[in-house]
Amino acid sequence: MTSPPPPEILAAFGIEGSSPIESLPAGHIHRTWKVTAATPVAIQRVNDVVFRAPHELMANLERLEQVLDRVEVPTLHWRRTVDGALLHRDYLGGLWRASTWIPGEVRAGAPADSDVETISRAFGEYAASLADEPVERYVEVIPSFHDFAARERAWHFAVLRDDANRFLHAQPEIERASRVLERLHELREFDAWRQLPRRLAHNDAKAANIVRRADGTFTVIDLDTTMPGHLLADVGELIRTMCRSASEDDDLAATSLQTERFGLVLRGWLDGYGSELHDAEAEALPIAGAMMTTENALRFLTDYLDGDIYFHIDRPDQNRARFRAQIALAQTLLDGMSDLRRVVANELSRRS
Repeated sequence: MTSPPPPEILAAFGIEGSSPIESLPAGHIHRTWKVTAATPVAIQRVNDVVFRAPHELMANLERLEQVLDRVEVPTLHWRRTVDGALLHRDYLGGLWRASTWIPGEVRAGAPADSDVETISRAFGEYAASLADEPVERYVEVIPSFHDFAARERAWHFAVLRDDANRFLHAQPEIERASRVLERLHELREFDAWRQLPRRLAHNDAKAANIVRRADGTFTVIDLDTTMPGHLLADVGELIRTMCRSASEDDDLAATSLQTERFGLVLRGWLDGYGSELHDAEAEALPIAGAMMTTENALRFLTDYLDGDIYFHIDRPDQNRARFRAQIALAQTLLDGMSDLRRVVANELSRRS
């Protein structure tokens, strides 16, 4: 749906129907509009294909709102309908929700070096604010979202099925993925990764999910994926998205190890989190970036082999290009593992 929400949707949330509406292009899952009412509001058409339990999703978000308010962390506030509900279903079956509008700047691309540490610290602080929350109170609204073993199995099954008859065409990529997986499995940190404790995590930590306010402070947004998982998924996603300047599907970009940025991500997140890590978390920290980058590479290649049925593509072979870009970064991180271990050891010792 590209047309703005109709007046009856605005009326359901008690918003004046003549308020100006602006479509927001950002975001891959939901469609979002800014409504400039007396108090600006964000209206979203909820994607209930990705989030198949939307009411459980909103229950998660309501709990998060209460917790973050209690610890005085700025966050989104959900607006109820005139009937007191968090979701409104239209006559076609579509689900809608509304929240406060957080003014500020959102950066879609890789941030400047000066912002890497600050953005990472904001996600560390977010994790710290939820550290005492019982994980069992929250529903895993996308099961196995960052379950590396499950993603690896899905990739193997896609190779075996070859639904789109692309196996031969993708043979170089399949072999490349296999080599990277072999390298990962051989690392001592890989065993620690499989023993990570379950905690509440954002699960989509990146610069595009941060709003920089006029006063220079940062607010974490897009909280839908905050659910049981593990903290190093957030650290790994920050490394994956902020330690490479090229776009996600630029498979021709030269990739070099950005050790300094890796250190900035690590320092910012650890400073923000502030608490001691579990032994397995500390042990697995050097491979967080390689794990999350490889996971994303496998997801892109799986979708390519399945016929591009999950990720939106703008051109043929885009998912294959995305795979090559991600796997190149994963290889770079693995090649520099000695340096990354040294940076991790220095940052952890700084806190002891």
